[in-house]
Formats: sequence, structure tokens, C-alpha cells
Amino acid sequence: MNRLLPILLTAFVTGLVLNHHLPFRGGINFALGAVSALVAVLFYSSYLTPDKRPRKGGLLLSWLLFVCLGYLHAGAFSPGQNTPRDLLSLADGRSVRLAGVLEKMPVFLPDRTELLIRAEQYLTREEIRSVSGRILVRLKDRPQARLSCGDRLLWMGSLRPVINFKNPGGFDFEKHMALRDVYVTGWVSDPHLLTVIGRSGLFEDAPWRALSGLIEDARLHIQDFLDNHATPLAASLYKALLIGERGSIPRPVQEAFTRAGVTHILAISGLHMGMVAWVTYALGLWLIKRSPYLLLKFSAFKIAALFSIPIVLFYGAMAGLSPPSIRAMIMVSVFLAAVLLSRQWDIYNNLAIAMWAILLFSPAALHAPSFQLSFIAVFSIVFFYPRWQDWLGRKREDPLTRLRPRPFPVVDKLWGLFLISAIATMGTAPIVAYHFHRLSIVGLLSNVIVVPLVGMLVLPLGLVSVALSPLSLKLADIFLQAGSLILTAMVKVIDFFAAWPFSSLWVAPPYLFEILLFYAGVLLITMASRRKAFRWCGLTCLSIILVVKMVGAYQQNHSDMLKTTFLDVGQGNAALVQFPGGKNMIIDGGGTLGGQFDIGERVLAPFLRTKGVRTIDYLVLTHPHPDHIGGLIFLLDSFKVKEVWANGDRVETAAFVCWQQAVLHKGIPHREFKMDSRYTFNINGVMVDVYGPSGEMVATGGQDVLLNRRSLVLRISYGRRHLLFPGDIDAPRENELLQRSYVVKSDVLLAPHHGSNTSNTPDFIQAVAPEAVVFSVGQFNRFSFPHPDVVKRYMNTGCSIYRTDRDGAITCLTDGHNLQIEPFSP
Repeated sequence: MNRLLPILLTAFVTGLVLNHHLPFRGGINFALGAVSALVAVLFYSSYLTPDKRPRKGGLLLSWLLFVCLGYLHAGAFSPGQNTPRDLLSLADGRSVRLAGVLEKMPVFLPDRTELLIRAEQYLTREEIRSVSGRILVRLKDRPQARLSCGDRLLWMGSLRPVINFKNPGGFDFEKHMALRDVYVTGWVSDPHLLTVIGRSGLFEDAPWRALSGLIEDARLHIQDFLDNHATPLAASLYKALLIGERGSIPRPVQEAFTRAGVTHILAISGLHMGMVAWVTYALGLWLIKRSPYLLLKFSAFKIAALFSIPIVLFYGAMAGLSPPSIRAMIMVSVFLAAVLLSRQWDIYNNLAIAMWAILLFSPAALHAPSFQLSFIAVFSIVFFYPRWQDWLGRKREDPLTRLRPRPFPVVDKLWGLFLISAIATMGTAPIVAYHFHRLSIVGLLSNVIVVPLVGMLVLPLGLVSVALSPLSLKLADIFLQAGSLILTAMVKVIDFFAAWPFSSLWVAPPYLFEILLFYAGVLLITMASRRKAFRWCGLTCLSIILVVKMVGAYQQNHSDMLKTTFLDVGQGNAALVQFPGGKNMIIDGGGTLGGQFDIGERVLAPFLRTKGVRTIDYLVLTHPHPDHIGGLIFLLDSFKVKEVWANGDRVETAAFVCWQQAVLHKGIPHREFKMDSRYTFNINGVMVDVYGPSGEMVATGGQDVLLNRRSLVLRISYGRRHLLFPGDIDAPRENELLQRSYVVKSDVLLAPHHGSNTSNTPDFIQAVAPEAVVFSVGQFNRFSFPHPDVVKRYMNTGCSIYRTDRDGAITCLTDGHNLQIEPFSP
């Protein structure tokens, strides 16, 4: 079979990747892309041989032309070409009133609703000004009115620009949102501040309004039916399985699914689309067979296929049109179309058509984890499954052998499921490790049980129940209760697998060349039956990865350098100190005041895994404020922590309670430093001086001021180089350190209390005499840190000034003599 589409698709994707890494901007990109496509098609057509197969020269040039097409097509959709400067000028945290159009269906999360709005007007008391650009609006709780695509909304809230935590190995949120053409986020604190004022012109036409209304009605009906007739757990899982709504699934349940390696079943994909297609196709055949006239006049299979296609498309639209659902929807539709048109169907061409359809409308989808995982999983199964079966001695049988009874058919089925699970896990492992830094070990076994339960029982019962719900609630409830019972049992099975020790492992994200070597190695070993040399080449590729990892671990554990990284955690403090010989210390962990965003999980852990840190020898909490303790809790749960240091203060906050419980539960040695004391530790030749908390128990300004004043102070010395970590101490504590003749002179200073004017006194700055000062602050923070007067004081001393909100993570590297300071952002 001629498989030209996949070949040209590889060229198109190559062009997209080249544009991503070597971008070229220009207004004629789209036109050039269209011309390149036309030339490629014409040239290919002119070089067809009589047997309808392209000559090598024509195919090569076609491939190169489609590389250009992909490159230029990506340029036409590249982020940053239409940066909404008018919106960015309003994104300073002040309250604004805007009108715009809802572009996507709302995403409901446990404590908020996310809305993608295309802004149109900025309203003030004096004027109405036109603006343009997409805004990701986060609305507290649920909207007061029913919302659907095309609604014109009037709302009041605050705007902020989309910004990153600029650390090595961190998720590039700015680029992720820019690929969606979103540069501004909004916050609406009260649902009453958002109202529907009309419909967009595009959606006012009757067909669009009717179709969008039908989709929204179906989604709302399914949600209401599940909420009213199923248990909360079953309802949340069924909403994910049937309509792609995952926001209401409890966090512990999501974590269990992740550890067990079965999160993929919650994403609407081939399993779901295939089941919908099968049910509707079977229903169509059953209806046609009721009419002898139709059976004699038309092909029953073609009519059933024609009946199924619009239902599959409608279900895909109702499921939210995520990359996996679009891929599955297109592939199922192409298969049904092949039946309808009596054409031969090929899985590779089908897969290529699905990828073409997505990338033509959204080239940025290529970089989305869901897109990559969906297509790689399907391709891996299609390509490797028959070859691995042959390789493992389970060759496909000839027709005569199939007639003989099989001794253990159930075992063969289970083996097939296990092999499919192993192939899908193998194929997606590098991508999962790259994006999520985590791999499930028990997924090989759990999928053998969970996937058949979902595909054969849970999903069919759920689909039947929602299909019957408009006709008979009682009958629909019977199917739903049966499905919920099986679903609850399945969750218990998943909990069982998730509870296994080492059910999942946190891993360092692989480099791109390691991913390519892995796939090349597996592919070559699989193709070794053709040439024995392939096997040795494949083993060489895998061996190179192993050697690189071993060399990296050796260098990290035998380095004679002291490396300190002040991390960008927004408005908070966090630093990693890597001692000679491989020991690691974390000093504070950042955090948010509300606690909704876990700095430890989203910022600190990815950075540590990127650096190959698996063990934290010393975890230091200078004082228990949210912007210092918040990220440490996740580290206690997810990393091996050998020792904890703290100042001994206790507060009645949820974060501190979780901190205490984690330390006690894991039995981690806990050192609390006495008041007005000094301790010195020798860690692999590096001297660490710890100045205990102030003995003062009362402070003007209340408990917060006292907690800041009682921060632990650490001075780290290596050779003739010194770094000072003073926490959030204020002016009285600074004076106390000087009066006690504690040595504070240092080359690098973490500015006390993020550069507050209540700290950083001239006497203290003079005593420290830093070569460089680091302000650990968040962009647009509500405290306006660092204070301008403080910045001037440091500038007057002639020291270098670094800010995490501007420069990202700040890395200080020293051998005890030389000092090198590198900001992450250029």
C-alpha cells in the first residue's frame, strides 16, 4: 500500500520543529507556505511513474518542499506576532472592567472556573476603548449564569501578564500560553462580577447557535444526570470518562491513578470513540435490519457507517476537542468513511490524516504533552505489537491452525493485553519522563485489569445510561448504578496498585538526544531480524544513555565546587546549596499565601530532578511563614530527607501542621536551634554557621513581625568565599547580630526580608560588604519589594544587584577562591 502521507507528514513536522528552534518571522509566511504546498503537489504529480509510485528524486524534493511548508506554516501561527500591547498595559493588578467573547467551554475546577475570553472593550466611566487579545480568566467558584461558547461577557477583575518561574528545568508557562495566543491572565473574585450581555456575531446565526446550544445542553444534561444519580466519586470519574470534565476528581484519586499508571483512561481517546462508534454502528445495523426495503435497496454496512459518523463527530465536540479526542475522532471517522466509500483502510495513513488535521489548524499542538503521548502511544502499539509477538515466539497463525481449539485462550488474551500495556508504556516513557518527571512501574500490571474493566463494562454502561436518561430515568439509573458499582471496585484496585512501594518513580527529565537515542535503540533492536548489525547498533544507543547518566552522577558526587542556586519562587525564598562531595541543602521552600499553588511540586521538585538531586541531606526552615514553608512539604513527602533544621517556632497554620505531620510520619531527625546561640557545622570542608533565633518573645507589630525577627541566619564559608542567608530578619535583629559580634561579612548576600525597608539598614549592609546581593521577590508583588531606597543603598556600595523576578534563578559557583555568578535569564 502506498503510504505517502506519513512520509510527507514527517517532512511537515520537521519544518515545524525547525521553526520552533530557529524561528523566522515575516508577514508573508502563510503565503509562502501555500505556494510551497502547491509546488510540492505539482512537482510530485509530474514525477509519477506509470505504476503510480513516485521516483526517488521527486519524492526527495517533495519531502524538502514539505519541510519548507511546515517551517512557514509554523511561522504563520507563531506566538508573539500579535502581542496585545493594549491589554498588557492594563495588566498591572488594578481592577478593570472588560467586555469580551467566551471562546471555549468553561473548565470547572474544585475552587474556581477557568474561562478563555477574547477581549473586545475596556470600559471606564469616561470612555469605552477597543482592545483585543485572549485572556485566561480565573473565576472564583462557579459562574452565576449558564455559559456557552460565543457568549458576550461583561466582567470586572484584575489582570496580570503571563509570567514564568525562571528556573532550570522549569515548565515554560509563558511559551505554553503564548502558543495558545494568551499573554494575560485575569482574576474575578466574585461570580456576581461576571454577567452575560449577549452573543457574538459569529454565533448569532441560527445553525451555529443551534449546534453550540445542542452541545452545551448535552453536556449540562449529562453533568446534572451524573451529579443527581451517582455517588460524588463515581460522578466525578464518569464526567471525565464521558465528557472530558476532570476538574471535580478529588486530588488523592488523581494521585492514585497517576501512581498506578492508568491516568490515560480519564482522557477521552480511542477507547471512548471506538466504543461510541461501535454502539452507534451496531444500533444502525439493528435498525436497518428491521426494514427489508432498506436491506434490498442499500448496503446495511454503509448506512450504519453514515449513521455513526455524525454521532462520533458530535461526541468529539461534546468531549471538549482535546488532542487525544480529536485524534481518535478523526481516525474513527476516516475508518467509517472508508467503509462508506468502499475504500481500503490503512492505520498508518489514518494516523497521518489525524495528525495533519490537528497540525494544520494548530501547529502549536505539536508541543503539547497530550498530543505527543496520544500519537506516540498509538504508533508504538501499531508498529511494535506484531513485531514483538513474532520476536517472542507468538507468530500469527495460518487459517488452518486457527480452526483448532486453543488450550488456554484466556491466557493468550491476557498476554496480549500485557504486551500492549508494555509497548504503550515503553513508547510513552521518555515523553512522560520529559514532561512530568515521573514513571509508573506497576502500570504494566494495572492496565491489564483496568483497561478491560473500563472498555468492556464501565464505559458501555455509562454510555447506555446517559443515552437512556432523556427517555427513562429509572432505566438509565439501573445502568448507571451498575457502572458506578464496577467503577468503585476499580478505584479500589487502583488504590491497591498505587499503594505498592515504588509503584511510581520520580525521575530526572531526559535530554532530547537521550530521547532520540532511546527510540533509535528500541527501533533498531526490534528490526534486528532483518540485519543482525541493527541489534548491536540499538544496544550501542541504549548503552550511550547509560554511560551519560553514570558519568553525570559521578561528576555530581565527586565535585570540589560549592554551588548555590537562589531559585525564582515568586514572592518567597528558596535556595539549593550543593556541597563538594554531593551533599545537598535546601534553605526555605517558597510558597503562596493562599496555598492553592504548590511551589514544591510545580517549581522546586522539577528543578531538583533536573539537577539530579534525589536526596536532601539538610532541609532548613528559617521561620514558618507561608512564603518559606509552603514548598517544603512536598519535598518532605517526595524526596529522601535526612535531617531537618528549624528555629523552633510553632504556628497554627495548615502548612505548619502538614510540616509537623510529615516530619513525624517519616521519622526524620529534627534539629531545633536554641535562642541566642551559634552553631558551626563542617559539611565536606564547607563551614556552615547557624545563628539561632532571637530570644525576644514580643515585638511591636504582632506575631508576623516576631516570626520574621526570629529567623535562622546561616553563613556558609568555603575557602575565602562566604554567603549569608538572613531569612526575613528586621532592623532590630540586624543590630543584634552586629552587637553580638557575629561574623556577617560575606561575598553574596540574600537581601533580608526580600529587600524590605524595615530591614537592610546601612550599618548591616556596611558590615556584610557584599560583592553581590540577591533580591528574592515576585514580579508585581503586593509589597512592592524590593523597596527603592534599599536598592539605592546597595547600589551606593557598588555591589552587583540580582533579582529573581527579573533574572530568574541566580547560581553562585565557587572553588573557595574564585566566584562566578550566573543569572538564568540573560
